[in-house]
This record gives sequence, C-alpha cells and structure tokens, in this order.
Amino acid sequence: LLGQQLTEFVVSNGVVGPSIAELLTNAMLWPDSSGATRAATALQRMVPKMKNLPQYHQVLGAMIRVVLWGLGRLSAHLPVGCTEAGMLHVLRDVYVNFVTTTPVVRQVLSELPLADNSNLDQLQEAVLGKPMAEKKQRALLRQFVAANSPTDPSAPPPAAPALGFGEAERSGARRPAAGDPGWSEDVRQQAFEWAAAQGS
Repeated sequence: LLGQQLTEFVVSNGVVGPSIAELLTNAMLWPDSSGATRAATALQRMVPKMKNLPQYHQVLGAMIRVVLWGLGRLSAHLPVGCTEAGMLHVLRDVYVNFVTTTPVVRQVLSELPLADNSNLDQLQEAVLGKPMAEKKQRALLRQFVAANSPTDPSAPPPAAPALGFGEAERSGARRPAAGDPGWSEDVRQQAFEWAAAQGS
C-alpha cells in the first residue's frame, strides 16, 4: 500500500514529484543494499506512469546513468548498493517506455565507449521489434551495456553520476551539465521534509 501511495504522490505532484524521483534514483547508489534495492523497486512502479508527464523526463537520464555506473562497478567486481537485477529492471522499464518518446534514452546510451547509431538501432529492433518476455529484454540490454563498455583492470573506479544531492556530490563526482541549474534549495527542503514525514 505504501508503495502505491508513494507512486501516486510522485506522479501527481509536478512540483515535488520529479525531485522525489531523483532522490530515489540517487538512493540506488546508497551502500545499504536493502535501501538501494527498495529505491529501485519504487522507481519500477513509477517509470511507466511518467510516460505522459514531460516534466519527469529530465530524471530519466540520471536513472540510466546510475544503472550504467552500477553495472560498470559490478563488472569490475566493485561494490554497489543496488542489486544487478534491480538496476536492470529500472533500465528495461525506462528503455521500453521512453526510447521512442524522448531522445534522452539514446543520448545517454550513446555515451558508452563503443556505442554508435548502428548498434543503438540494432538494440531497439531487438528489444522492441517483436513481442518477448521482459526477462529477455533485460538480458538484451545487459548484453548491450557489457558489449559497449570495455573494461580496463587498471582503470580507476568510475565516478558516481552527479545528481541533485547526496553521495554523488560528496564523493567528488562530475558536476551537472552546463545550463542545468540542479535542485533549488526550496525543492531540496521539500524533498527532505516529505521523506521525513513518510518515515515517521
């Protein structure tokens, strides 16, 4: 019931809702596996309901980057809070609901070192070209990420993606893109107050 209430609150409140969705996205990076996985589960419920809400689309890129970062750490045998299954569920839900709706999905996936328009087209045809089980779609996306992300054992751990606030900023992650104002102090405070109220 709480999960349903949270989803309804987020998708019905265009002021605070996107910030809560970003907070949950950031929470997938928490070292607490239980909390990080619960955040991924909450996002899975929300993502399909965001399809016709453009004000939420700005969060999608952050969701994908978090998943790519997490999968990269797992492939390098480094710790990450959320489970691989949880991250792949989020990636699949964002992909199938938004790849044909907003360019941000392909834009973020194209940041993978070996990704190009050709293999992005092949991925879209493979995942959406014919009906298939969600499990198979997740497997195809996992294979795509792995095939386009060569690992270098000598490379330093990847930096967490920069989001509105939290561990990503505290750990010295890259800053948001130029022109992105990030969260206002008012929105941050509303997000914290809402989260505190839910936990009381």
